[in-house]
Amino acid sequence: MEDLFLELLERLQLAGCTSDASCPLPLTQEILADALGLTSVHLNRVLQSARRENRLTLRNGVLELLDPERSRHQVRRVARR
Repeated sequence: MEDLFLELLERLQLAGCTSDASCPLPLTQEILADALGLTSVHLNRVLQSARRENRLTLRNGVLELLDPERSRHQVRRVARR
């Protein structure tokens, strides 16, 4: 899930659509879970865990990665330049 969020954020940054670590994500948890091949219950638990660990917020259709470097490390992803 965080890998997808990082990919979306990086692509929006490259396109000049966002300059910080937040981006619009107007998807319900049900739609997001379906796209990721997860149940909505499992996705909700993963999101709750990420929120408790202060890795992200997802409110009112806006995703914010609170520490993108930590998320990259978590999913073993190299930052694009």
